[in-house]
Amino acid sequence: MNFQKERTNLVVKAVEIFDNAKYSETTQAPEAAVPVEEVAPNEVEKKTEEVEPKKKEETQKKTARSKLKFLKYIASQNLMECDSLTLDCRDDDDLELIWLRNNKEIPKNPDFRHEREGNTFKLIVTAVFPDDSGIFSALLKSKSTNNEQLSSCSVIIQARDKESLDPSFVQFPQSISLEKDGKAKFNCKISGSTPMTAQWNFNEFSLEIPAVLATDQGQYSVIISNDKGQITAAYSLHVDQS
Repeated sequence: MNFQKERTNLVVKAVEIFDNAKYSETTQAPEAAVPVEEVAPNEVEKKTEEVEPKKKEETQKKTARSKLKFLKYIASQNLMECDSLTLDCRDDDDLELIWLRNNKEIPKNPDFRHEREGNTFKLIVTAVFPDDSGIFSALLKSKSTNNEQLSSCSVIIQARDKESLDPSFVQFPQSISLEKDGKAKFNCKISGSTPMTAQWNFNEFSLEIPAVLATDQGQYSVIISNDKGQITAAYSLHVDQS
């Protein structure tokens, strides 16, 4: 018996900022969603002064930060062994991008090609294998400041000579960008032969139903598990602080 197409919603009516907040959540649902009705970024450079040089410096910092933005995010994928993989993203300025897998930089080599066409970056793998599964990230870096922006996704590779992964993702949650006080909603559809639990995580902390707090931009993941095993999908929330 497969458990599919059920829904649970996690709703936040008001969002506040808490430092080092920790939350945990599990829910039995093959289709899970996290709506966030208000999102507030970290408090950055709140203080202002009347001194003109200081204002100019703050304006320059704000301008540099606003340009550090993904116009297209890398997206999670389900692949079969020996399939090809292409991850691509796009920014809005002349920036540097570093590819990571499980938080380790991916060096340029014939198996993992790094390509760039204008402001579009691509990571191309001719043939993938189950050991290549993991969380892939694109780290966007400014050439003139220390600002960084990260986009994450999961690549899950099924071995051809083994049974289908259980549980599995039918639809992955998607990375998004929004302005302060915008509304964010994350969804995923999952499939498994036995009842499953969904645990939503933010910057390695968990979220708890019914009062879910997701007040900051950062890296999210959802872990789906049952008595057969577990599987993880990574994605990102970016808050426009310009």
